[in-house]
Amino acid sequence: MSSLFQKTIAKKTIFKGVGLHSGLNTEVKILPAAENFGIVFKRIDHDKDNIIKANFKNVSSAKLCTTLENKFNITVSTVEHLLAALYITGIDNALIE
Repeated sequence: MSSLFQKTIAKKTIFKGVGLHSGLNTEVKILPAAENFGIVFKRIDHDKDNIIKANFKNVSSAKLCTTLENKFNITVSTVEHLLAALYITGIDNALIE
């Protein structure tokens, strides 16, 4: 998307449901972020090394779903629909927990 200004979401948004692959109760929070922050995932079930930037260089697998992985082997999977929704709405900066 092309825009003169970067965008984030207006306020925290929370989605709750059953994890697609785990079957566990799951909660995803999308938080506003500062300019030039980008789209960043934070695994809150890990105490450290838990940040994964949404960048094509971090794609470790695209078999049946998109998996992003940081240099500490921490992953997030099935991110493609959320990233597509952020893209189509013009969101450039967000922290996803």
